[in-house]
Amino acid sequence: MGLGEFIDAVHGLDADGELLAEALWLAKHIADQPVPIVPQPDSTETTTPSEQVELPYSGIQSGIGLTPRDPVAAALSGHRDIRTRPGEVLLSAPAPLSSAATLRGELRPLARRLPEPRQRVFDEEATVDRVAHTGVSWPLTRPALLRQRDVALVFDRHPSMAAWSGLAAGVRNIVESAGFRRVDTWYLDESGDGALRISANARAPADRPLSALRDPSGRRVIVLFSSCLGDAWSWGTTAAALSELAQLSPVAVAQPLPNNLWSRTGLVWGRERITPVIAECPSPLRLSVPDDSALLPIPILELAPGWIGPWAQLLSGQRRTAGYPLLRWEKRRSGDRASRRARQDAELGPRPLDRVRRFRAASSPDAFRLAVSLAQVPLRLPIMRLVQQAVLPGSKPSVLAEVLAGGLIEDATTDTVPTYTVPEESRAFSFRPGVEVILREAIPRGEANRVLDEVSRFIARRYDVPATTFQATVSEYSDSDRSSFAYLSPETLRRIAPNLPPPPPDPPSDPEQRRYLELARAAESAAADGDPAAALTAAREALAVIPQGRLERAGLLRLLTELLSARWNTEGDIEVLDEAIAVAKLALRETTSDDSAVTAFSAELGELLLQRYSTAGGADFLIDGVRVLRAAIDGLEPGDPRGAAWGERLGDACVWRCEAAGEPLYGWEAVDLYLDAGRAAPTAERGAVLMLKIARAYLDIADISAYPEPDLEELALDQFRWAAAQATGPWSEEMVDALRETVIRVERTVSAGVFPPAFAVRCASILASVPDAPAEALRILDHVAGTGGMG
Repeated sequence: MGLGEFIDAVHGLDADGELLAEALWLAKHIADQPVPIVPQPDSTETTTPSEQVELPYSGIQSGIGLTPRDPVAAALSGHRDIRTRPGEVLLSAPAPLSSAATLRGELRPLARRLPEPRQRVFDEEATVDRVAHTGVSWPLTRPALLRQRDVALVFDRHPSMAAWSGLAAGVRNIVESAGFRRVDTWYLDESGDGALRISANARAPADRPLSALRDPSGRRVIVLFSSCLGDAWSWGTTAAALSELAQLSPVAVAQPLPNNLWSRTGLVWGRERITPVIAECPSPLRLSVPDDSALLPIPILELAPGWIGPWAQLLSGQRRTAGYPLLRWEKRRSGDRASRRARQDAELGPRPLDRVRRFRAASSPDAFRLAVSLAQVPLRLPIMRLVQQAVLPGSKPSVLAEVLAGGLIEDATTDTVPTYTVPEESRAFSFRPGVEVILREAIPRGEANRVLDEVSRFIARRYDVPATTFQATVSEYSDSDRSSFAYLSPETLRRIAPNLPPPPPDPPSDPEQRRYLELARAAESAAADGDPAAALTAAREALAVIPQGRLERAGLLRLLTELLSARWNTEGDIEVLDEAIAVAKLALRETTSDDSAVTAFSAELGELLLQRYSTAGGADFLIDGVRVLRAAIDGLEPGDPRGAAWGERLGDACVWRCEAAGEPLYGWEAVDLYLDAGRAAPTAERGAVLMLKIARAYLDIADISAYPEPDLEELALDQFRWAAAQATGPWSEEMVDALRETVIRVERTVSAGVFPPAFAVRCASILASVPDAPAEALRILDHVAGTGGMG
């Protein structure tokens, strides 16, 4: 490619010169790869992948409508390889962030490497120069260049943030690629009195105070992503908490709403210039004019190009000053603490017509048109984004945010279910009473039908564009069925979803039907008679002749999975386990029963994948096992007794990922999962096993972390002590195994110098006081204590 062709190719891209230079360097080092050929829509040749599963139609005629569906967590959540159930397809939705490349470039000054005097490296050029001038062969060193900044990304879980679902993953990808030393993700909740707490798990309750993010070294950058629509913002609680953090660390508020809508939120701000306290050193920020004591050194950043760059340059020492909207903290009286909903109702008025009129007067034309369009479709978040892209092509995400913050729409999640437990693709909203009717009457019927036409054409035209995916259910189309949000021809749907089955063939003849049933019953009968070998042979023969889509086939696949799993447990043949995993995946794709059956079988598949990893390794098996188990847990109802056992197993998998990937975040997730499982522990022995596993996770975190938390030693020791206190009876095999793994981690952390030998001495003294304690573990601890871990 010539220079002119390259300029034409990159014209209009959201990329700076540095990013293009890196792309050219990367292209030089990538070998040529064959480009996959994508069949055109009018192609007459149809190819079916070998792993494709053909499933039966039911009730589909000349046209197909798409309706939203609460998704059952997919067994394997790859990008475009997510498996659907019968009558379902995957559709594309736009990404939650725009200008990702620009935002990544603006963050790079924060991730630059600075000299670290405490760590020195060999300076080859200076040494050679010294030898040349003095003749003295003596090595010289220089301070190592290290990344100095950590970043804590805190995402508000207020219901209004559902408008930006997927924001956490998108932001984390950008920040990690920018090159920080460490990236931590937290999730913020507020209680009824405005108190703020955080959690490291997006699906777990917040159990730590916001002050846990305090960093005396000042190296941690804290960025809170929030629409600022919670009551804690209006009451000043959030500003007070962030003020305490800003005394030690740089803090910023990232506001996804455009700045012209900030007046509708709980933000109170004033514009001022800020400067670094110590130039070119990691430090907090202060105001250049400190007369206004209510202003805090906390800039409010819009997620748009040009906002983050000057702030990042300030923190890196590349800039001396910058003007920003700064958070203002004004102490509120307790009597002023009215909820945001009450304040909004007072502002917009109680009547639906007044509410719509005032929204139209205060909003942009695009926002009002989108609100009218959304009145024609179900208010599911992926569908709302899809409608925006179809009806208002090229519009910014702030248009949808303007509708959600305008007082016309409210969250439809029940009060008894925490919003963060609902999957993003299942988040539902509803119009305020009476508003939907008024919006639907605001446009002619022909315009309302055009919304469905535009969405249908958009899906058919853009189905192969990579984006966030969500599931939809195939159903017959009807003009009166407002649950549909698109109408596509069967031919288009087969291009979008390769696993969409063809129309059903002619029904089988009576002899064929009898043959199917005989083979299926033979396999089931052999299994019931306790003859697994005969049952396995019969099941394989039956599956060879029963067509895909027959109800008997799904049941036989599950039976074959159980038989193969039992043989694996008896013989330990890895090929049998691999076959069981393959059959289980196929069974999960063909299962047409209710969600609970799919959830249970997902857990079985996850267990098989983890057994495969623990037996023969393979990072892919571990990653898939974690995904499948997490999906199974997400599909459980609150209070389901299976959640504790599955959560503990997922904790084991997270510990393995922590050790394999060298990432402490998985260890912290394992601790949370073990603690949840411990609340439902039925016996003291079960509790002791979980406590030992928590101690092991703490030790792994300490061993892997570059800068471990100072209290990890005491935390691990507390869990060890509590586990020993529970071990009042004979030690079971599972307790011995958990103790062995924990003792091995004690030896490793002491050998690496993370913990002193005195830690092993304390563990040994605790274990020595337990009756019938395993002698092998005591010997290891005594050896570690005596040698300091070196031996």
